[in-house]
Parts: sequence; C-alpha cells; structure tokens
Amino acid sequence: MKVFDSKNRLILKAPLSKQRTFKINISVIEDKCLLSEVKSENWLWNQRYGHINFRDLNMLSEKKMVQGLPKIKLSNEVCDMCCTGKQARNSYNATILFNATRKLEAIHFDVCGPFEVKSVGGNRYFVTFIDEFTRKLWIYLLVKKGEVFGVFKKFRLLVQNESGEVISRLRTDGGGEYTSNEFNDFCSSNDINHEVTAPYTPQHNGISERKNITLVNMIRSMLKQKQMPHYLWREAAATAAFSSIEVPQRSYKTKHHKKHGVE
Repeated sequence: MKVFDSKNRLILKAPLSKQRTFKINISVIEDKCLLSEVKSENWLWNQRYGHINFRDLNMLSEKKMVQGLPKIKLSNEVCDMCCTGKQARNSYNATILFNATRKLEAIHFDVCGPFEVKSVGGNRYFVTFIDEFTRKLWIYLLVKKGEVFGVFKKFRLLVQNESGEVISRLRTDGGGEYTSNEFNDFCSSNDINHEVTAPYTPQHNGISERKNITLVNMIRSMLKQKQMPHYLWREAAATAAFSSIEVPQRSYKTKHHKKHGVE
C-alpha cells in the first residue's frame, strides 16, 4: 500500500502481511501526524451506505435499526457522485410512431439466441420477421448467424410473390449479420432502405425485441409445463409463433393506421 499527498509525493508505504492487513509504523514529528477531516457526519454515513438517500438514513436512525448511527439531518446539498453514478437515460415515449401504410412497406427483424441446448436439427438461433403494417410474423430456425442473409432472400421472395407487394424498408440492429457488404449491396440493388438502429438502443427495434422476448417466454413455459427436454425448443418455438399469430396483437400504430381501419 502506498499513500501519496495532494502533490503526488509518497508519504507512506506498507507491505501486505500474512493476515492481509497493512502494518504501519509512524513516527510523530512535532506533534503532527496524518490527519483526516469529516466535514459532515451526515455525508459520512451517506457514503458508508453506498450513497443511500437521506430519507432512508434518517429512518434507520429514528427507528434505531443501526447501532452507533447518530441522528441524521436532511441535507439540501447535492452529491456530485450520486448525480454521476445514478444518472439514467431519459425514458422513451410509451407510443412509438410508425409510418407504414401498406403490407411489406417496412419489415422489422432480429435474431434470437444462441440457445444453450441445440435443437434436434442442430439449431442454436431463430430469426423473426414482422410486417410493421399488419404485424404478421414469420420465424426461421438457424444453425448459425451467418445464415441470416440467405434466409432473408428466401423470405423476401416468398412474401413478395404471395402478396404482390415489395419490401421497401428494413429495420435491424447493428449486428454483423445485418451489416455485411453483401447484405448492404443486396439492399441497394433492390431499392430497400436498410435502417440500422443506434448501438445499445433495443427500444428502436422494439417490435422485434418484444416479440422475441414473448416467444422465448412461451417456449420456456411450454417446455416446463410438460416437463419436456430442452432440445425440443425448436418445436416449441414453431408452436409459439403460430399461436401468437392467432391471438390479438397489441397495437403500436399511429392514428394514420386507425384511419385505414387497421387496429
């Protein structure tokens, strides 16, 4: 252990003993020694309790729940460390605005996994595609993330041939499976606007994120209910996806969508 003063001068040095303590011999010169000052005992106890708020500290003192804890006075001062350590991101709006006005105008998709146990077919992931306008869901099983691009091309041909519409916009996170040069070139050559969300903001791709969480919860519940082995998660995922399509979906659409009779 080394102790330095405010000018970075070494004033104390001690080795670690076998009892994991630091034994220090200090020679007092002219009645002076190392000094420490506590400006406020209230703030000292605030720091001892990991910057707990003064209201809770005062309750501990009044109810005598901690031995040796003095009466705490509420402080009007602001702790800089509390502001730095406890700051949080601003909340997101409860209503997310989307702009799709037709089928396949915008597709949200995301990969979920890896699962700890491989499925019967060796799958470790699944990818979901969700149409922003109708909220219809498609699910594909993957062995590895590198299959995403091939699966997307297969999905695109399927839905465009069945609906007669074309995919105009994609929304994904910044994962490497979506941002390869091959993927970007394919989107550019087919007039697809690929929207990549900002890092560490899953809220921007909330449609896919929420759906994947819902599917995983359904998979766990079904397997545990029937005490089935975990390697059957693929079959449970297909069942969960089919079931979720057949039940009403919570709407996050704008008033513009309601104007078109879509809820």
